[in-house]
Amino acid sequence: MMRLSPSIFLIISLSATLGLPSVRPESRAWAQQDVIASLNGEPITRGEIESRAATKLYRLKWEIYDTLKTEAEALANERLLESEAKRREISVEELLQTEVRKKAQAPADEEVDSYIRENHIAAGTDGDMRSRIVMYLTERASIQRKLDLLEELLKKSDFQFLLEPPQRPRANVSVDDDPVRGSPDASITIIHFASFSCEHCAESAQKIQKLFDEFPGAIRWVHRDFLNMFDERGLAAAEAAEAAYAHGKFWEFHDRIYSLSGDFKQEDLGGALKDIGVAQSEYGSSGKSANYILEIKHDIEDGVAAGVTGVPTIFINGRQVSGTFSYEKLKEMVEEELRAESQAAGKREATLP
Repeated sequence: MMRLSPSIFLIISLSATLGLPSVRPESRAWAQQDVIASLNGEPITRGEIESRAATKLYRLKWEIYDTLKTEAEALANERLLESEAKRREISVEELLQTEVRKKAQAPADEEVDSYIRENHIAAGTDGDMRSRIVMYLTERASIQRKLDLLEELLKKSDFQFLLEPPQRPRANVSVDDDPVRGSPDASITIIHFASFSCEHCAESAQKIQKLFDEFPGAIRWVHRDFLNMFDERGLAAAEAAEAAYAHGKFWEFHDRIYSLSGDFKQEDLGGALKDIGVAQSEYGSSGKSANYILEIKHDIEDGVAAGVTGVPTIFINGRQVSGTFSYEKLKEMVEEELRAESQAAGKREATLP
């Protein structure tokens, strides 16, 4: 059973105890600002803090929501079994014995052999191992049968989870002066925090490229670096990318390196620069390298401030999502943003004299 972490209890406690901040009588104006702290007599408001910690708070709210939903479904399942057992005038244990355990038969030899092949278990597996596989497959069948039973009972019932999921916040992520692909007037801005040494980042870049092609003119794509202190290849590639950017060749370098899916060597970076027409002297010189590293550091700082904890991370008009989301999910979010923009435009036109 999922348990609430101490951090969640802290949030719940804060919600209960900090609904109205305690302020001094002479600071009544503060109450209207929802003050939660002060520094040298100056208020620090809830709004200021929530805007800074929007992503962290969203994750905590989602954990609470998911916990409540999971426990509500578990309680509903228990009551469904109790109700069905009562209808049959038997105990819940007897119901499970009849509908689950007796119907979850032991696997046939062919099924065991198929499992051994699919999981690349060594040929000639001894009897003890085969017995454990049989036990595992039998238990798996029992679990599936119980799930099937609950699904059958649920279809006959009217279960509704009434809480709305927390709304994903929109972070105010700066585009800064980073590389941009697409029109500056595009309805949707996609900011990709990524490392060139990351295979999953290469995959998320491919998804963004597909979105870029599928919605021509609607997307502005921004690349920002994000990597950890141990990502030496990522840092070297980010420096090379800054050199390419300085010569207006960033996206050529970007596409070429990501085509390697994170599997490249130091010499591949120099070769990529040479192929796109950037001199080797532009990459690796101490003076320029220092400037490039400052740019990379700035990207990382902005990412941390926006709630980025790892790569790939994508922001779609400020809505943070994992770069490992499916293309279909990312496309759905883009379509939501376009619909919202269209509706807003329609309302503006309707209010014109």
